Amino acid sequence: MSAKEVIAIMFACILANNYVFQNFFGVEAVALDSEKGIKCMLFNGLTVTAVLIVSTLITWPINAMLASASYLQTLVFAIVTTAVVYIA
Repeated sequence: MSAKEVIAIMFACILANNYVFQNFFGVEAVALDSEKGIKCMLFNGLTVTAVLIVSTLITWPINAMLASASYLQTLVFAIVTTAVVYIA
């Protein structure tokens, strides 16, 4: 696979992902609504970042204990992330 093909695939992924976010998740509607929409997007982004940081800090020692059972790591991360969102 040449570098040109890799760049074409990456460009196609970027366009496809943006299309999905704009049309199916309504990201564009929130962003272009008003100043309140931009503040809401910033707050949502910071909230997601905080949840992921807290979830990672909690699951890191658990993943160290589950090193032999790698199939459980994703499940544990999903459960911890759900718990952190529920608590917050």
